[in-house]
Amino acid sequence: MYSVIQQINGAFTVKFEGSDLNSIKYNYFNWLSLLYNDSGEVKGVVKLVDENLDVVDGCVEFIDKPAKA
Repeated sequence: MYSVIQQINGAFTVKFEGSDLNSIKYNYFNWLSLLYNDSGEVKGVVKLVDENLDVVDGCVEFIDKPAKA
């Protein structure tokens, strides 16, 4: 089982869950793309983890993006 977990602007959530690693990786990278293209400020971290909460394949992204002018 895999999960994409995040802390964005102070809110902790589980964004995606599933057993298919390829599908979860797709969701992880797609979600990062959406966050970076968001017009608002985004600060936090997004991680792809396994059932032991270990990061999978180095998929951890720290984001500190100001709002677009």
